[in-house]
Amino acid sequence: MATVQVGGQQLPGTFTNHFLAHLQVAAAARFAAGKGFFLTTTQSDGNGERTVSHWLHPGLPVSFGFDIADGDGGRLSPVAVDTAEVDELTAAMDTPYGVRGSDGVWWPFAEHL
Repeated sequence: MATVQVGGQQLPGTFTNHFLAHLQVAAAARFAAGKGFFLTTTQSDGNGERTVSHWLHPGLPVSFGFDIADGDGGRLSPVAVDTAEVDELTAAMDTPYGVRGSDGVWWPFAEHL
């Protein structure tokens, strides 16, 4: 499973290599400008599921972990970065709502579904 770590802690959520590659490119541009953003994910614990918005900022160490093999052990193809998708993430980073981190995230902001 592809992962995001912030401050040495793995964020909950299900991420694809495709999503993380685009997020990394968008975050690099955002961090270069000295700005942070929210990344919203879903996590499960003993009390059920909940949606959590995580603050990512250039002052925090952030790492992106990519899957290198599929379920059968074959190598995954590299991700072709689409600038339109990066632009969509960058635009979301400019809002107080931030980026939806994984498929099926329950979104707490009704006006932005």
